[in-house]
Amino acid sequence: MAMGEGADRRASESSDSPISQKRPFGVTLLALAVFVLAMGNLWRVPYAIGRRDVLMPLDFPFPLAVHAALGGLWGAAWLVAAWGLWRLKEWGRRFALILTPVYHAFTLAWLAIFARSDYQRGRWPFAIGAAALIIALTLWILTRPHVRGAFEGEGDLRSGVS
Repeated sequence: MAMGEGADRRASESSDSPISQKRPFGVTLLALAVFVLAMGNLWRVPYAIGRRDVLMPLDFPFPLAVHAALGGLWGAAWLVAAWGLWRLKEWGRRFALILTPVYHAFTLAWLAIFARSDYQRGRWPFAIGAAALIIALTLWILTRPHVRGAFEGEGDLRSGVS
């Protein structure tokens, strides 16, 4: 074996990240979905600031700063959850299990309190159904035995960058 061949083989073996090999597919999809949700919420901050002149005349039932602040808060929380899920941290799994129903309960309460039009009130059935489906899917993914095992496992996954 030539000197370069051994180094090439070791490089290709080390390029297969142990995390990508051991992270359950459902957790990968969930972590990516949570990341997208985080970015969507975080986007509310610069949007509310940058489009203030357009949004102010719309007569929101709450200050625009509240919209931006809530976007920043939820976005930061979801970003932390996405990181914990991606890195297979047990705290990330637990945080996502708590954050998901809390976020959807908050969203439904927000809709119930601030719905002004028939259209907004008509979204209730869909919003409740979608929230229930998302909560159930998250619970199903994160409580399956092999998924719990991936989060509880010791080894390369926990010795990586935190």
